[in-house]
Amino acid sequence: MRHPVSAVDAQSAEAAGERAGRPDATSIAAFVTLCTYTWFLYGVGPSLPLFRDEMGTTSAVAGLHSLMLAAGIVLSGLAGVSLARRWRRFGTARRGIVAITVGVLLFTTGSLLTGVELVVTLPAMLVVGSAAGWR
Repeated sequence: MRHPVSAVDAQSAEAAGERAGRPDATSIAAFVTLCTYTWFLYGVGPSLPLFRDEMGTTSAVAGLHSLMLAAGIVLSGLAGVSLARRWRRFGTARRGIVAITVGVLLFTTGSLLTGVELVVTLPAMLVVGSAAGWR
């Protein structure tokens, strides 16, 4: 025998079905951050030879950018758990988004400067790498 479904149960089931299909604001922010970071990460490798030619440096000096990015990721791995405990999930993600944005802007702006590119772009890569673990 079937049990009758009340109108309230049917409405709440419909509302739950509508919400289940859409991601919430935190998920959208995580998707956007992940897409931005991935775009930057995979764009750095092919752009380093162009960056090297533009700055007039050696491959070793241009490779320091990848080294700084990796060092930032290692630092983030070492400090990430304690930061997540201190700032909680949303605070860590929010600070990570801001840090990635600042790092990418510093890297982009630093590459446009003349004479001090490495002084700006190398720490910017460290910031981007360390912020990667905060998201």
